[in-house]
Amino acid sequence: MKQYPINLNFENEYGSLIVEPVSEIMPVKDIRCKNYDESIKFDLDTAEKITLITENRRCQIAFSKWAETGNYGMLLIHTSTSTAMVVKIKTLDYKGPESAAGEIERLAPITIGPIPLN
Repeated sequence: MKQYPINLNFENEYGSLIVEPVSEIMPVKDIRCKNYDESIKFDLDTAEKITLITENRRCQIAFSKWAETGNYGMLLIHTSTSTAMVVKIKTLDYKGPESAAGEIERLAPITIGPIPLN
């Protein structure tokens, strides 16, 4: 089994996610959604669940402009600020509130007016 420099398992109170690489580690600027099969892509609801489970640690969701299936997001796992690998979802066990979007909204800080820079 190939070893990777980062953990590909995520778990917290919202559930667990295990991913599997479908690319080598490469510069993020070279990754294009159109180069990957629709079978690894997911919808916005799944993207919101992934966000809660991973807390966006080392993760980036990339979106295609068009997708015939309605699945247009794919997950990148960063190995540095400028490199990542494309992964597919092996298992996703979501245990959070029914509305992941609502939970993200609830957790978001309330800002009114300019955001302080200090």
